Amino acid sequence: MTFKIIAGLLLSACLASCTQGLDNEGPDELATSAIPSTSQLGSDFSATDTMLTEACATDVFSGIVTIVTPTDMIYSFACNGGATDDPTITSDTNFKLFSTSKQITATVIMQLIESGDLSLETSVSDFFAEAPQSWNDVTVRDLLIHSSGIPDLTLGLLQQYQSGVVQHTDAVELAISTAETSPDTSGTGSWTYNNFGYEMLAVIAAKTSGQPFDALVRMRVFEPAGMVHANMEQLDTKAGDMVAVPDDGLIQGYNGTAGARTETLSYSFVQQGAGAVHASASDMINYYRALSDGRLLSDDSRALRRAQTLTVSDATTVIPGWFITQTRDLETLSHSGGSNGYISWFGIIPERDVAIIMLSNYGDAPTRNIREVLFDDLLGPVSPVEVDAHNGAHND
Repeated sequence: MTFKIIAGLLLSACLASCTQGLDNEGPDELATSAIPSTSQLGSDFSATDTMLTEACATDVFSGIVTIVTPTDMIYSFACNGGATDDPTITSDTNFKLFSTSKQITATVIMQLIESGDLSLETSVSDFFAEAPQSWNDVTVRDLLIHSSGIPDLTLGLLQQYQSGVVQHTDAVELAISTAETSPDTSGTGSWTYNNFGYEMLAVIAAKTSGQPFDALVRMRVFEPAGMVHANMEQLDTKAGDMVAVPDDGLIQGYNGTAGARTETLSYSFVQQGAGAVHASASDMINYYRALSDGRLLSDDSRALRRAQTLTVSDATTVIPGWFITQTRDLETLSHSGGSNGYISWFGIIPERDVAIIMLSNYGDAPTRNIREVLFDDLLGPVSPVEVDAHNGAHND
């Protein structure tokens, strides 16, 4: 068995990949399950069904697409693509969320602010004694909306784990203290996507609560929301190598082209705040409903979160954990993640009371194209003006 290790800094919250060649000539035994329906929204998902069925049959897509309201299932389609040796994908199958995990990290931070244990204006220097003086003006709010101006030290974080550090807090602090480049806060107040900022938020949450971040997420989000399959990837400290604790419910991720898929391995446990969550479609449905009914955040906290806006582009603004764009002239809150073996997209259209969940275990799955067809079925065709307006938006 030969593995190729690729270490890099990716916005998808994936740091490294290992690939193994597979003998896979195509989808000999295609496992699919589709639940097309006409909802109270008056939508017909036949075009989405057609596209997904073809994408699965040609080994272009593998995963699940689900649309729900706070009370009803509107549409669901799942398939295994050409990876016929894998278990059948269902609504309870876990996928790596990668950067969509930031949604959950932001929710935990807002909970700590709601309880009075933390403030949006708290300086990061209050939690990181090793931070340079030039970071004193960087606040929790800056980390949440990617406006800190500090360097993204994610590669340095990975290097700490590779050197033998096993605790996330220690690795983050060492990455800060041993940074080779001089920190620069000249960009504070402007938007630059920063994975490491969410690692700092995970440490801040752990120090504020006195609990490990993964335990805090389970107690404050997974359990009250009923996310029974969800977990945060952890380093297996007993393995003696860079290996994650096994998740028996996790579907294998793949890169490559149809009929030539290669297995991937990503060190998501390195990024506890930015990309470590494994979750199923049913988990994300329950998360959406818990957000909607106030189990996770009060109305005041949701309003406070919504008020922390920063312009990304003419078509996009950011608030803690969400990018806000327009879909068919309707406000859409979303976050995407992935590319190394997995892609996730979680979006909410508040005016229609619907959430869309897309999870794939193919790192190159055409989720953007699928989403556009789905939007056509759900909301009606896009206008040429809107196509132009979406140029430059952050997305997968």
